[in-house]
Amino acid sequence: MFKLRLTADEAIEQFNLHYNLMFEDAPLHTNVLLVNSGEYFYQNILDTKKRDVQITITQPESESVLWKYFVLGIEHILNGYDHLLFLLSLVLIASRFKDALKIVTAFTIAHSITLFLVATDRIQVSSHWVEALIPLTICYVAVENMFVQKAKWRWQLTTLFGLIHGMGFAGALAETGLPKSNLIGSLLTFNLGVEAGQLMILCLLLPFLLWLRRFPWYRKMMISTSCLIFVLGFYWLILRLQ
Repeated sequence: MFKLRLTADEAIEQFNLHYNLMFEDAPLHTNVLLVNSGEYFYQNILDTKKRDVQITITQPESESVLWKYFVLGIEHILNGYDHLLFLLSLVLIASRFKDALKIVTAFTIAHSITLFLVATDRIQVSSHWVEALIPLTICYVAVENMFVQKAKWRWQLTTLFGLIHGMGFAGALAETGLPKSNLIGSLLTFNLGVEAGQLMILCLLLPFLLWLRRFPWYRKMMISTSCLIFVLGFYWLILRLQ
């Protein structure tokens, strides 16, 4: 990731941006463009078919900024395959909706705490080690699924690991930048977006998993799925430690 900072003597209302980095050597390369100017926030994807964009800077209403951070939170969780895989591994052993709800609630509270603390610079963490710890949490839960059959105490483990995932959410948010004039509001709406994305996935996933539990082969399928989750989590761990 690289950042460009432009300082002008006069206010800029509009400018054209041409992006042509790496396309000759990597034609499938894409780049996420994030533009911040005061409370103005703009996001786009640049690729070989879209190299030029025209950006008109306006200072939106605070509600518009908050909505964009809400959408950004949804996009982050839906594109955060490691976080989604962690959630899947957590609820695989849940036999009741009540157990799954307790697990997800513990995860939500825990990652909200560290998201706020890191994003507001209350605590300092190494993003490199946080990104490595996230797949490690996936590996641990996947292994536990092979030996544990009840989700009664899983919410406690989820609380601990949720603190780590919250630091990861904060790292992703730091890459986009936060408007200083509405820091708390932007943090809250980003977090709400993350929760909305989680709920969308779980509302689709949980009924299906609870239905599958009716079959006698569910335990074997759950162990096989956990093995695959462990392999993928371990692969991500090796990549992030390099």
